[in-house]
Amino acid sequence: MQRIAFGSNNRRFEPNRTPSDWLTRDTAIVDGHLKDELCGFVPSVGLYHDMMEGIRFDSSMHNLRNMDKMMPVLFFSGALDPVGEETVGLMRAVEGFRSVGCRDVTVKVYPEGRHEMLNEINRMDVYADVLAWIRSKIPAKAAH
Repeated sequence: MQRIAFGSNNRRFEPNRTPSDWLTRDTAIVDGHLKDELCGFVPSVGLYHDMMEGIRFDSSMHNLRNMDKMMPVLFFSGALDPVGEETVGLMRAVEGFRSVGCRDVTVKVYPEGRHEMLNEINRMDVYADVLAWIRSKIPAKAAH
């Protein structure tokens, strides 16, 4: 299961420094991930099952149709995230939201970014962009 789920994620970044180069360009974060016993473990089959069920639930057209269509949604991703199929999967999710009538869907793709944009070398830009997006959605009266 581990090889099926994550086995090809590092391929784009060969030659690899570590098995986790696909996570971020920040080598200190990758090294910390590899040293942390709570990260990088081999998940149980049950965890994989639950993850797949969550993905199925989240991508169900029935569930998408029941969403509040006025709720603002921000999608952000690294352009080189292998989990998001280098934005192919991201755009599939965006189109799913838009196809059911979600009216306020924003997409931000970071060139050269990998899987963990909040741990990327340009993370301060990502944080600033997310904060600016949140602030743009809060009515002026509520912001004070």
